[in-house]
This record gives sequence, C-alpha cells and structure tokens, in this order.
Amino acid sequence: METIAHLRDNGRTTRMFCASSGPPRILRLQGRGEPVFPGDPRFDALAGLFPPSQGVRSVIRVAPERIATSCGDAVPRMAYEGERDTLSKWVERKGPEGLSRYRLEKSATSIDGLPGPAPGGDPP
Repeated sequence: METIAHLRDNGRTTRMFCASSGPPRILRLQGRGEPVFPGDPRFDALAGLFPPSQGVRSVIRVAPERIATSCGDAVPRMAYEGERDTLSKWVERKGPEGLSRYRLEKSATSIDGLPGPAPGGDPP
C-alpha cells in the first residue's frame, strides 16, 4: 500500500536487492514505477510471472533509470528456510468481504497521508 501511494505521488521508486549468500553485493534499481491492479488487462500476465499468492493488491512495474551496485560488505549472511503461510491463512480467515473491509479501514491512506488504492484495487 505504501509503495502504491508513493508511486501515485511522484512515480519514483527504488528496489534494493542484497546477496544473502556468496559474495557480498547490493543492487539498486532506481526509476519510475506503476501499480498494475487486478482487472487491468496486463495484470494476469504480470502476476503469472510470480508464484501464486492470496491477497495480492497489484503488481508493481518498474522502469529502471539507474542501476547501481555496491559492495554489501555489511550485509549479514542468511539462509533461506522456506515460505511462510501466515498471509494466506490470514486472507482465508478474512474472506473477500473481510479483506475489502480491512483494506478500507487500514489502507485508505499511507503513513504520510497519501491516498491508497481502492479496496478492490483501482480500475484499469
């Protein structure tokens, strides 16, 4: 929700990736982005590039304008242990109406007051 609100505000975004194993590296993609919501003709194709996930609000498309790397020497080593099922269980408990109500109550604005997406996602 915060990403969507800030993309709407000025379109700028940064994505940072850190190597958690192997050589220490950081990659930053800085540029412009846009949220693509369910109902947009592009959504299904974009969402299909990722593993299925319940409760998806949007797919964020990023057009990098600057790609930068840095050493990452301070990034700790970490090991992947597996996916969590917490979100999918929470979404199942809420149900479609509960999820919509939650988003309306909790995600109407960002933490700095920018407007959030409509509860069912914005129209295409």
